[in-house]
Amino acid sequence: MAMERGGRSAKLGNTFERLWAIQQALYLLNGRLQSILWEPLGEDEVGIDLWVRDLSGRRTGYQLKRENASKEYWSVADLR
Repeated sequence: MAMERGGRSAKLGNTFERLWAIQQALYLLNGRLQSILWEPLGEDEVGIDLWVRDLSGRRTGYQLKRENASKEYWSVADLR
């Protein structure tokens, strides 16, 4: 099911992204994460909204969008 463009849909998506980033920042302040990078620049920004580095040093990228550009779904290939 396609979401409506802009307006309420965009606000809900942006709110979810902000809340997710705030949660990760709280984990960082609590000592449960090593670092976070929100809205990175350069090569790190392609397809990634938030990079999280855990205490072991492993870095995980998160894409917080429901849809994949103009597609209504994410394939395994898109996630790579």
